[in-house]
Amino acid sequence: MLRSNLLAYGLGGLAAPFVGIKRIDLALLGLGWHNRSTPMSVYLKPAFLLLVFFTLLTGVLYPATVTGLAQWLFPFQANGSLSLDKEGKPLGSALIGQAFADPRYFWGRPSRPW
Repeated sequence: MLRSNLLAYGLGGLAAPFVGIKRIDLALLGLGWHNRSTPMSVYLKPAFLLLVFFTLLTGVLYPATVTGLAQWLFPFQANGSLSLDKEGKPLGSALIGQAFADPRYFWGRPSRPW
């Protein structure tokens, strides 16, 4: 990106983004929304807590909820649609090697042994 800005705009293309950021910083300081004397820990603690919160929410709670609902509402499909033999041993998925009669579909691979 720096190389393309340098070729397109010269040295001003490299300096312009930094000037823009400085102007935004000065505007926030003028409005009183930013205080330079505030220690960084004031910003880091909420940022870290939000990181932990959203990691737990999107990495633990949401997947557990979706998995639990799938197991409760669609247990056969959620467990892989397994085909079982007469003894109850899994042979494979019922979704693999389906027979399609319509010529617009690919021919399924014959994976089911019966």
